[in-house]
Amino acid sequence: MKNIILFFLLFGFISAKTIFCFEETNEKVNIDSLVNEADAVILDEEINFSITDFDQAEYTLTKKILIKNKNADNYCTVVAKESEFILTDDIYAVIKDINGKVIKELDDDDIKEAEASLSSFYSGDYYKWFQFTHHTYPYIFEYRIKKEYKSLFFFPDWFPQSSIPVINSKYRLTVSNELEFDYLEIGKIDPPVESITRDGKTYTWSAKNLAKIDDEDFMPPENKNGIGVLFRVIDFSLGEYTGSGKGWNEFANFYNTLTKGRYGLPKKAKDEISRLIKNKTNKREIVKILYEHLQDKTRYVAIEMGIRGWQPQRAADVYKNKFGDCKDLSTYMVAILAHANIKAYPALALTRNQGTVYENFPASQFNHCIAVVPLEQDTIWLECTSSYTDMGNTPYTIEDISALVVTEKGGELIRTPQKTSSQNFSKSVISGKLSVKGDLNFDAQVKLGGNQENAIKPRLEIKDEKDDKLYLQNLFGSNYSNLTVSNYSIDDPKADTSYYSINLNGVYNKFAPVRGKRIFINPNIYNKTTFDDLPDESVEERDFPIYYYYPYLDIDSVSIELPKHFKIESLPKNKFIENSFGKYFSNYYVSENKISYSRIFEIKENLIPIEKYEEYLEFLKQIIKTDKAKFVLKKSLF
Repeated sequence: MKNIILFFLLFGFISAKTIFCFEETNEKVNIDSLVNEADAVILDEEINFSITDFDQAEYTLTKKILIKNKNADNYCTVVAKESEFILTDDIYAVIKDINGKVIKELDDDDIKEAEASLSSFYSGDYYKWFQFTHHTYPYIFEYRIKKEYKSLFFFPDWFPQSSIPVINSKYRLTVSNELEFDYLEIGKIDPPVESITRDGKTYTWSAKNLAKIDDEDFMPPENKNGIGVLFRVIDFSLGEYTGSGKGWNEFANFYNTLTKGRYGLPKKAKDEISRLIKNKTNKREIVKILYEHLQDKTRYVAIEMGIRGWQPQRAADVYKNKFGDCKDLSTYMVAILAHANIKAYPALALTRNQGTVYENFPASQFNHCIAVVPLEQDTIWLECTSSYTDMGNTPYTIEDISALVVTEKGGELIRTPQKTSSQNFSKSVISGKLSVKGDLNFDAQVKLGGNQENAIKPRLEIKDEKDDKLYLQNLFGSNYSNLTVSNYSIDDPKADTSYYSINLNGVYNKFAPVRGKRIFINPNIYNKTTFDDLPDESVEERDFPIYYYYPYLDIDSVSIELPKHFKIESLPKNKFIENSFGKYFSNYYVSENKISYSRIFEIKENLIPIEKYEEYLEFLKQIIKTDKAKFVLKKSLF
């Protein structure tokens, strides 16, 4: 009877209105409507994490999900990751009808095991997984997973929100009195309920009636997990190594213990490095030479087997094998610079696309490793996994982040620099000749810098003419589909220029629609803002700031020679808009038998506060309207 009542409650017969508030905005979200609209609902979820020793713990996850229709069957696929430090002891699953009657139970044969491939990614970690569905809806899917933890370095966090509504979620932590631990609450979380046990304490966090995680357009990565609690133990072990999280200095020293004795190079490697930098005295030039050596001689392969998720290969092995993951390649980079008598350090990072580091919570918050070279007049940050990034042109993923620089004496969090909009530029110049049928034969050059270069350059460095032409047709044909690229060339990407240049020519068939005696020309060929670039959320619906990967600047110039006997009937009005976060300028003019167009679009800030969202929407709407404007040509008798 209780399950029948629950079914009716969840399918829309709810009289009381449950409200959940986001701390970030104080916006009220009606859980009832979201539950009614959802394909699935998490009815109950509970995590029990019981720490039994300094490096031992038992983990149990139980979850009950209401599956309303076939669109929710994917929530019946469960993956349990394992490693040498986390072992799965037991998996149980059952499907019930809404009255609680068991329909079927999971068999051992339904549980599969898998390991990642060595081809481009090698983990060494195993996965147990299963898919357990039913085809009479609605039904309730319940499962339980028990794991054994052999290191508290991997203390599981709690993020109760999901992509579907959650009715009830709990995290129960049991610890001994001797264990020193800490936690950080993210968002609006009720404080834990504490209770005394025979050997220690139990802390229970609870959350009820949670709306699904917001999935807003241009949403900052740090807001995508919703509310939660981070955990850490102050002292921990990882295999034979021990460490402390009392502060970032102590955490950096733990990484030092993992890398001890791993920076040595064989004689052959040292001789090769010495030849590369012979007679070179400028340190910045030497760093550039050795960074390009790293890019030319090694390749990135992710290796995360057990402790290898944190301990790098020896530099000598990277030299021998010619591959490694981020920490391996950074270790090798630090080693070859040391041979050149240039001090460099590894730096632990959380890439910007994954969020931001909580600086007051020293713990394992990192997913990446880079290298940093502090020179007298400059500090160089090196992304060692990229084969095509120029020195000094760091990708956006490691810009404006708090990186833990690990030195001989410990470490500290240092903010990495972020390139300005004028450094992340795209400058296009297109000239063409229009036929009476509306086809446009054109020549184009695009100069790219900063992260706009980083976004395109790797796609064109493979040197496959067929694929390159297809990519360029998609790139230049995003606004006009009937494009054929005839020829293209790329300026030397290794040259010491401040830009990466693409040159091409071809034809846009049916570029300008012909209507009787008139031709309509929209000159915005390469960069155009459309309604696809406009966030879906209204001002009232928006909860979070607007996030771009990086600030950027687009400058476009178009010149089109007109066919004979066509004159300008009308031309668009010029437009200028500027505010604290952006700028837009468009200019249309005519000279003899030629029309010309110039456009500037700049995003000055890549994180636009929620308070400016209304102004931001209006800014984009004006640009969308202007970017659609057309010249109108009319055929004349003379």
